[in-house]
Amino acid sequence: MAFRFTTSGGGASKSQPLTIPGQPIYLGERKLAVLTCRDEVVEAVEALGVGGEPVFTVNMVYAAMLSCGSRWSRATVAKTMLRMTRPARRPPYVQLECAGVNQYRYAEPM
Repeated sequence: MAFRFTTSGGGASKSQPLTIPGQPIYLGERKLAVLTCRDEVVEAVEALGVGGEPVFTVNMVYAAMLSCGSRWSRATVAKTMLRMTRPARRPPYVQLECAGVNQYRYAEPM
């Protein structure tokens, strides 16, 4: 049994099968989940490969996000990274700490 969900684009409805076994799930006109800015920041930091150099800047992260086709502005990325210096209340549970002006690193686990 294959799942079916409908998407609308340009006024036409399409039904696309998914190859996941189980009971059908009907999403109707709902959009599938998209990544938040916080999710994309975490992915960009991991893509930078900061293992050797633990300090990264907002510009480095923003450039990595742009290369992956991100839709977030630099200001949003900077604010998100600043908010990530506080303990996370939801996934991804990644916390950063300031290492200088516009410089961050992963916070030490407590």
